[in-house]
Amino acid sequence: MVSLKRCKTCGVEKPLDEFPKQRRHPDGRRPHCRVCYRNIAAKWARPKAGYTVPLEKCCVRCGNTKPASEFCSNARHRDQLSTYCRVCTRSLAVTVDPEQARAWRYEREFGLTIADYDRMLARQGGQCAICGRRDAGNTPKGRFCIDHDHVTGQVRALLCEKCNRGLGHYDDDPERLEAAARYLRAFKRG
Repeated sequence: MVSLKRCKTCGVEKPLDEFPKQRRHPDGRRPHCRVCYRNIAAKWARPKAGYTVPLEKCCVRCGNTKPASEFCSNARHRDQLSTYCRVCTRSLAVTVDPEQARAWRYEREFGLTIADYDRMLARQGGQCAICGRRDAGNTPKGRFCIDHDHVTGQVRALLCEKCNRGLGHYDDDPERLEAAARYLRAFKRG
């Protein structure tokens, strides 16, 4: 059975896969269908009628007025330019605390806090949910990967790098994984 959802903009009931993904919504999808979302995004990306891109802009961070070429482009802003100049943008990237960046990433990508991650790891006994390894493998800072359903965005468990990549290579398809296991058992030595 195909799950249906009503678009907030056009009011038409459509299959769930016709709605762009967004983890922060309860069903993991935006409230607008792809067609309506494109129209909304296009409206915001266009400068308003009669509005021209400025030759100069004042950086919100440093307060200096600089040529427009000193700002990155940003289609979400009315003037099509980022709020920070390139120099401030670079300095922000360097000064961000790695733990804060990790917290932002977990929240943005998975809807988790670092405390949620730590609780999951403790519940799993500090090991991979599939193979039981205590070593996360070749991951940044030796942390376990956050495994999630790529369709719904729902977090499943923490995995070592090898198990996470293995699931990814098999497109999270249980039938393919079982077939691979049968294949390996058929050629098992001794």
